[in-house]
Amino acid sequence: APEDVESDMFRGPRGPGRLVEHLYWKLLETGLRIPPSAGSGFGKSPSPLGYNRVYVMTGNPSPAAWWEALRAGQSFVTSGPLLRAHVNGNLPGHVFTSERKQPIELEIGLTLTVADPVEYLDVIFNGQTLYQARLDAYAKQGGKIPPQSIKESGWLVIRVVTEREFTYRIATTAPFYFEFDGQPRVSREAVEFFQRWLARSASQLETENESTRVAAKPYINLATRFWSDRLK
Repeated sequence: APEDVESDMFRGPRGPGRLVEHLYWKLLETGLRIPPSAGSGFGKSPSPLGYNRVYVMTGNPSPAAWWEALRAGQSFVTSGPLLRAHVNGNLPGHVFTSERKQPIELEIGLTLTVADPVEYLDVIFNGQTLYQARLDAYAKQGGKIPPQSIKESGWLVIRVVTEREFTYRIATTAPFYFEFDGQPRVSREAVEFFQRWLARSASQLETENESTRVAAKPYINLATRFWSDRLK
């Protein structure tokens, strides 16, 4: 990865989880609407079976409906707490729209079930904290997040982080999206981040044998074109 992720915040027991979250937010910042998923990697990683998982909200229990709802982002991922949330009555994955820069007022509702002590609950908009509270303060507010207002295009997730220091144990919704005047958010900084990562990968591939370089070249070219178009 580029130098952007070679920092102390991604080291230690919580580092790998924070890194995955950081990279996912970077993808959202490029305007890609990719719902999160999760798995324990049991047998390939130290995580026990079922440690990281994804829950999908659907009224139809069939496998096809489950995958369709996951593709629509009607879900949350977790390594601990259960977090069921809606915004203005809508599930994650919903796209809110507004014309002529009229603010979108939000009523956020959630149901939270935890076994571990919770460090904080927060609402993240475009990678920045829109609202944050410790669980006791949230309870004193009647278990309600104060109304919020969105004034620009972007994405929003609701997240719970526990106090466990030996791991980054969290739950987070899939994103809710916002479009003002038909223009989704695309961050130049985020696109350039992936361009730097691609350039570093391409440079490393040049040190490989010829068959590896030849096999990788079409993918490098396509990725280079993709991020160049994204930047425009």
